[in-house]
Amino acid sequence: MRELWRVVIETSGARIYGLLAGMATLVLTARLLGPEGRGVIAAVISWVGLFGTFAHLSLGQVALHRAAQSEGNPWFSKTFGALLLLAVALTVLSSSVAVYLYWATHGSLYGHLPVILLALGFSMLPLQIWEQYGSSLLMAVNELRVYNKAQIAGRTVGLIAVYAFVGFLGWGVAGAIGANLLGQLVVSLTGIIILWRLAGKTWRVDRGEVFSLLRDGAKLHVNAIGNTLLTQANILMVNFYCSKAEVGWFQFSNQLVGIMLIVPQAASMVLYARMSQKGPDQVWPEQKRLGLQLLGLIILLSASAYLVAPWMIPAVVGEKFQESVPVFRLLLFALLGMTMSTLMANQWIGRGLFLQASGLTLLGGITNTALNYILIPRNGMMGAVWATVITYSAIGVTTNLLMAIWCDRRSKIAVLA
Repeated sequence: MRELWRVVIETSGARIYGLLAGMATLVLTARLLGPEGRGVIAAVISWVGLFGTFAHLSLGQVALHRAAQSEGNPWFSKTFGALLLLAVALTVLSSSVAVYLYWATHGSLYGHLPVILLALGFSMLPLQIWEQYGSSLLMAVNELRVYNKAQIAGRTVGLIAVYAFVGFLGWGVAGAIGANLLGQLVVSLTGIIILWRLAGKTWRVDRGEVFSLLRDGAKLHVNAIGNTLLTQANILMVNFYCSKAEVGWFQFSNQLVGIMLIVPQAASMVLYARMSQKGPDQVWPEQKRLGLQLLGLIILLSASAYLVAPWMIPAVVGEKFQESVPVFRLLLFALLGMTMSTLMANQWIGRGLFLQASGLTLLGGITNTALNYILIPRNGMMGAVWATVITYSAIGVTTNLLMAIWCDRRSKIAVLA
């Protein structure tokens, strides 16, 4: 158990460094660009994230399942080659769809965001797709430390760039998005040298592997689509129905909640790596103990954050973000469901429950989107907050609790067998 916590802390360290760099970036852009500027940045990044999620087809998670079901690394070379080819093809396809939608709606679908900012943001699309693939491959071959280093390097580059582009050169929103692009470039490409070596320094494309990945990804990708509807639809709908300032307040609060998920996310990455080596049943006993400890930690952090938010948020980013305080405090009630969903993800994937995981997550995404559609026009950004809390409390907690009980029974049977 100590060894597991050691790896979690090491992985959390990279994310905590990213947290500090991200907070420094957030403070600078919030103070210089205000809620409106932050709202534009959030909308652009969310649109890129939406297309990136649809485009990657969850093939990285399929690769992790390959590793969990295989002995050694005979699968690696052909999987790496197939993913590299698919990353290029899916980038071209999704970019073409994005351009067509802008042309067909004269930009109204995107909330009339400036086309130059959208173009700059969408240049991150291939990098986001490959990060999803590359990080999964690194976890599968027990090279999580390489990805941690890539995150640290990328955050450092992004932080320096945002201070140079926004603070020194005064490039505004375009400078902030450009800084995101440079940071993403470093994160996405740092580990590819290691992966290239493991693949034998050859690009081997196996047609059967390409179709196999696509087939399994089709089963699982509904899960990613549902997750996107859970995490991105609210920002995009606030952007459509509300002012850019409300987008800024809401997205800022979302980021703060996301920061509190850093340790559970780090634990999830470690659990994926251990599962690929040991299997889902064998890793479950230590995962259960770790999960209970992390849930207690998250509850304690949430209570503390609720108390300090009214004076901490204005002190850090300025009085213009006072409206974020009630948003953030209410979103804290969704954190338990978010944590449970994060910690249980590896068990769904490792056991091959692609369709079940996809169906439940899609149900959550559809519920969240429907609630947003009903509540945002009537209640503004607070409608999106209530939609998030209701969805994660009703679906995220219930489904993952039932999954944990099932995994516990299966693990005990496997030990006795």
